[in-house]
Amino acid sequence: MLQVIKTLISAFYPILKVFFPNLKFNPVSKGYATDVFGQIKDAIDSKEIPIKNAGKKVTGKSLDIERINQYLINENHKEYACLYSCYCMAIPVITGVKLVPEQYDDVCKELGAMTEYFFIKDHDRMLVAGGLKGYKTESVAVLAGSPMPLIQRIIESINSGIPVIVSLAGKHYELCKGYTTVGSELLLELVDPGAWNDTHLETSTMRVFKFDKSGGRLYSTKSGVQRVATSFRFIVKA
Repeated sequence: MLQVIKTLISAFYPILKVFFPNLKFNPVSKGYATDVFGQIKDAIDSKEIPIKNAGKKVTGKSLDIERINQYLINENHKEYACLYSCYCMAIPVITGVKLVPEQYDDVCKELGAMTEYFFIKDHDRMLVAGGLKGYKTESVAVLAGSPMPLIQRIIESINSGIPVIVSLAGKHYELCKGYTTVGSELLLELVDPGAWNDTHLETSTMRVFKFDKSGGRLYSTKSGVQRVATSFRFIVKA
């Protein structure tokens, strides 16, 4: 019942903010974060998560991705181009062929995969427009209480050389390019096409952040609410 209430509040939060501007809500509770952290730590220790060189010192893996700043794309409405930019960055890693954002943009529109406002209408056609055939996309929601299969799938995708698109409540999108460990904690590495410059995601809380000069964590927020990953979109063979 508690989870249902949290889900409803998350869905209607933007409307509630209009009437209650000081309202703050974080769908990831402290207790949930602690429980998930324990599960991930146990999985790492037992080698259930297929981390590269798991029998040795865990160092993780990071894909070589060229960051694209969505605000430097020479198109109108580029403030909505974060998800589009993620495809611009992800597809070349798989095909080995660099995409020119403005040219890719035209093909996406011609194929009906995207509107002029960068709203994605067909994710699979986004792949075809980028020259990636024989693949499709699958979106998987973050569900409280069962993070392990999702985290394992993210790591397996990275290990196979395919980055994963991260949705922050559908309001912003970033690209997961790798994973690493800090002590016994597993972090996902991010490439943020937007202005927040997030660099990592906590798998224990799904919060995104960047490190400050002293090594502390600056959690990404908008309108006073910490931004968390709510779903992941995988690029898989059809």
